[in-house]
Amino acid sequence: MLNLVSGLLTPTAGRAEVFGHPLEKAAVAFVAQDKPLYRRWSVADLLRFGSATNPRWDRAAAQSLLSGHDIGPRERVDRLSGGQRTLLALALAAGKRADLVVPAPWPRPPSSPRC
Repeated sequence: MLNLVSGLLTPTAGRAEVFGHPLEKAAVAFVAQDKPLYRRWSVADLLRFGSATNPRWDRAAAQSLLSGHDIGPRERVDRLSGGQRTLLALALAAGKRADLVVPAPWPRPPSSPRC
């Protein structure tokens, strides 16, 4: 189901909805585990790209996740820590003003209990 909602697969039969809206019309943000960001781009470049490709873009929402985390607009993605790249990916999802944010299945440490 996550593959359908995130757009990685298309339904072969039936119909999928997100909060009562057809999947094709829903704004869904998928945050992949490996955070496939353009590594040679700056943070500002990615935010501009997000703005240019998302009609509902909310710059303030994206910036709010980055502020206070020592992630400057001129920083290149390949120089950010893993945690900073995760925050950037989440900021892009927040800026999209998605109806639904789908996180990738995150691996559990071997000692974590199964839910």
